[in-house]
Amino acid sequence: PRLDNSKDKHDSALSLLAKGLFLRSYKQRLDQWANKWDEEKKQYIKRPYPFDSAEPMSSWQQLVREFPRDAVAAQTQILIAQTWMQRGENGKALAAYRQVLESFPKSKWASDARAQIQQITRREISLDTLAPQPPGKNAQIN
Repeated sequence: PRLDNSKDKHDSALSLLAKGLFLRSYKQRLDQWANKWDEEKKQYIKRPYPFDSAEPMSSWQQLVREFPRDAVAAQTQILIAQTWMQRGENGKALAAYRQVLESFPKSKWASDARAQIQQITRREISLDTLAPQPPGKNAQIN
């Protein structure tokens, strides 16, 4: 029997989500394997491996773009934001979390997005002495 169109769309969305999750795990494992010590250069070099340029983000962005009303779209947008955070791209992460609130305001993921937005945008100052300070000398802070 033929599946209805909405089931087909959901299956397509799930396949994009799964593809991205697989690529993320694959790249994490193989990036660890790909580092090899080069005796001549006295440094680690990265060996190429199949699909080393494949990105999970492209699958997830395609899912959100093509299936914005799917049940997994909000969760996928959170994955996009988390990936930007892990890469140190706080501006892009902030935009991705804000997209969750704009596109999926009633989603169960909206509260997670709000919390992360507050974490990114909160004002903070910290001081670090870098090491124990010797007595009698002026403290150095960073």
